[in-house]
Amino acid sequence: PRASEKESFDSLKVWIEQFLQGVGATSQNPKDSELIFAVLGNKSDEDDKRQVSYEVAQQFCDERGFLFFETSAKTGHMVQEAFDCIAQKAVEKNENSYKKDFPYAGGVNLDDDDDEEEVPNSGCYC
Repeated sequence: PRASEKESFDSLKVWIEQFLQGVGATSQNPKDSELIFAVLGNKSDEDDKRQVSYEVAQQFCDERGFLFFETSAKTGHMVQEAFDCIAQKAVEKNENSYKKDFPYAGGVNLDDDDDEEEVPNSGCYC
């Protein structure tokens, strides 16, 4: 939504409900969905036309577990940072999901500098 338009901001609740229904979420609480939600309040460069305060938008997002950024497509303010943050959250969720689904999965150490004993010339330890 535009940081300067209350109508867009007020529509967020309906859009969230529609989205959750569309993806088959079992709960209408976005926090239960394990999805990443981000609200980008655009046109932050038009402060004189603002209809929604930063504090109101931030509280809305905090209550729902959403990320919140005030951005300006015109100036590029916080646009890259918003997408970088969303991408980082997605990577973190993916890593946590993998660990949850495969708790006993280990890694393979490909480090050649390990302090392990060298294999004898005979090719066998026995």
